[in-house]
Amino acid sequence: MIADVLKIDTEITETFEPVTKSKLLGGKTILGVKQTTSGEKIELIFLAYEGAQDKDTIEINGIPSFTVEIKPGISGDHATAAIMVKLAPKLIRAKPGLHTMSDFIWQ
Repeated sequence: MIADVLKIDTEITETFEPVTKSKLLGGKTILGVKQTTSGEKIELIFLAYEGAQDKDTIEINGIPSFTVEIKPGISGDHATAAIMVKLAPKLIRAKPGLHTMSDFIWQ
């Protein structure tokens, strides 16, 4: 969706890796997941694991480059609910059919 809104024609790749911790006797304990989604000029990294820092980081590389950290991080459940409430008037007026979030957010 980000590439589409920015008009970047790119192939998107996605990887999932377990976040692990070594055990005393040589095994590993899975603590959570690292999900990476990337394409030309875009990379999104989602970390969800036991002990992860409670923050959201946005890094923009360009002119100028900058980084924003939000502490504590924004709960996905709360953010989804807030977006749906804000978009309710547009959703009510929408024509029947399949839509993406970018159909509503960038109007």
